Amino acid sequence: MTTKIPVELSSTPGIVDNSNATAITIDSSENVTFSSNVTLSDDLLINGTGTAQLKINGATGSESILRFYDGGSESWMLRQTNSDNVLSFRRNSNNYLSLSASGVVSTVGDVTVGGNLTVQGTTTTLNTATLDVEDKNITLNAGSGDTSGSANGAGITIQDAVDASTDASLTWRASDDKFIFSHPLRMFGNLELPDNVKLAAGDGNDLQIYHDGNNSKISHTGTGGLYIGADTFALQNGTHDENFIVMADNGSVQLYYDNNLKFLTSSTGINLPVDGDSIKFGANSEIILTHVHDVGLSLTGALAITGDGSNATTLTESGSGDFTIDAVGDITLDADGGDIIFADGGTEFGSVGNSSGSMFIEGLPSAGKVGLTFFGTSIEPRDEGSASNGAVDLGATGSRFKDLHLSGAAYTNGITTSSGNFTLDSAGEIILDTSDGIIRLKDDGTEFGKISQNSNNLRFFSSISDADILFQGNDGGSSITALTLDMSDAGSATFNNAVNVTGDLKFNSGYGSSVIGYGVRAWVNFNGSGTVAIRDQGNVSSITDHGTGQYTLNFATALPDTNYCVLGSGTQQTNHPTVGISVSSVSGAQATGSVRIVNGTTGGANSSGFTVNSTIISIAIIR
Repeated sequence: MTTKIPVELSSTPGIVDNSNATAITIDSSENVTFSSNVTLSDDLLINGTGTAQLKINGATGSESILRFYDGGSESWMLRQTNSDNVLSFRRNSNNYLSLSASGVVSTVGDVTVGGNLTVQGTTTTLNTATLDVEDKNITLNAGSGDTSGSANGAGITIQDAVDASTDASLTWRASDDKFIFSHPLRMFGNLELPDNVKLAAGDGNDLQIYHDGNNSKISHTGTGGLYIGADTFALQNGTHDENFIVMADNGSVQLYYDNNLKFLTSSTGINLPVDGDSIKFGANSEIILTHVHDVGLSLTGALAITGDGSNATTLTESGSGDFTIDAVGDITLDADGGDIIFADGGTEFGSVGNSSGSMFIEGLPSAGKVGLTFFGTSIEPRDEGSASNGAVDLGATGSRFKDLHLSGAAYTNGITTSSGNFTLDSAGEIILDTSDGIIRLKDDGTEFGKISQNSNNLRFFSSISDADILFQGNDGGSSITALTLDMSDAGSATFNNAVNVTGDLKFNSGYGSSVIGYGVRAWVNFNGSGTVAIRDQGNVSSITDHGTGQYTLNFATALPDTNYCVLGSGTQQTNHPTVGISVSSVSGAQATGSVRIVNGTTGGANSSGFTVNSTIISIAIIR
């Protein structure tokens, strides 16, 4: 039931007439509907027995608005646009705070949060030109309890720092407790490290620079070396106003003492640039080499260089030790007189000289000069300063060169060693050439073999009756006999291991001619009854049981093709004396890696053939 109260609105409130103008409608649910504006001079209090509601129901596609006035002038409104269900606080036609149907809050002005701000989404976006944070500390990966498990990768990323596809970042790498910069770091202030804190480089911290509290150190460990490169490299004092060492690219190396140049290198050698400077040798400077201006070198100490006033120079070592000349390259002795003389205490005992362009060596001048002269194509004996024919022996009976004596022309009937080994060593080939084509091998005068040429064939001959010929070698440090030819058995050959033949293998088994032998590529003997069990095999890795009398033989090494022959047999069955092997009719039964066979009977009295599991099945594969 709906009750209508007719009220005529006029300038005088409370006056009602019967003009049928409906101002207020109260329906059966006690909802009150005003047909026009309602002006209240006091508070509007809504009380209900349950939830008290103030409903503003605008038309679909229109707006629902709650307006606020200040002294008769509109100041704020709370508006819902019914088309998209957006609720907004609005003033002077501007939306200052909006709440969408999905819960997104938008504001065009500043927002001041008096309490804590908690964001529970996955992404927080600050779309500002400048972000000011008054707090002194920003914590990343914060949470309750231990959050170290998710700390890896925490950091700051600058999107598109280099280009549209390259960001820049400072992140934490938890695996080795390090901050990782994705790009180079440039500093405009000092990088200060406390004592014993190291600036380390390399995956293994191979290069380290640090101060240990007293000294500054650069250390390199691990593989490789420490390389310092510069066009000009200098070691200086702490104030950089005195040099220790200066090195220049494609230039000199300079060594300084108290900032005075003392040593330098050049393209032609080394130089002491200051007259009067010396090079001293020995712990107590026993030998001193000094440059004297416009004179030369002055050498003092146990080793002395002296002259006789006539350009003759003597080098004398007056100490108790040895005098050694050691050169990485050649040592050249140049004597215009042609002789280099060796003496002991002033007494000559030998010489090396030049005779018409050929070098000679002579010794013992007091007992007759005996020596050798080296010509372009020969070495000839020398006696008393001239060539000798037959007067000089190379060696003697009591002092021999392994019993090798040469007299006159170098011909001999034999070379014999009374002890030790006799070695022929040639940088090139060693050639044995005989006129009759026979090289005999003897042991203490007894011939045990010979190598000879027979009708242009190379022949190896064992000279001792029934003595075998052995071919031996070293197999991983062990001596083995690879092949034995038994001379007492017409030369039968015994090989120690496998014989690999790349072509056809032919042999004569007493049938009068040699023919090709074909090998068994695989074979097996197995129990086919119950669980298949291999007794023994060759090149068969396993057997697959397909049911009664059906088996697949799997080869350990595949055959070259499927053109092989399958032979086999099985133990006979009761009342079926004949058991045969055949290749299965299943497609692909005969393959390079396997073959499927059938074990069955061929039938007996009053019976047809059938497949059977035999206790003994033997298969051979021939190719």
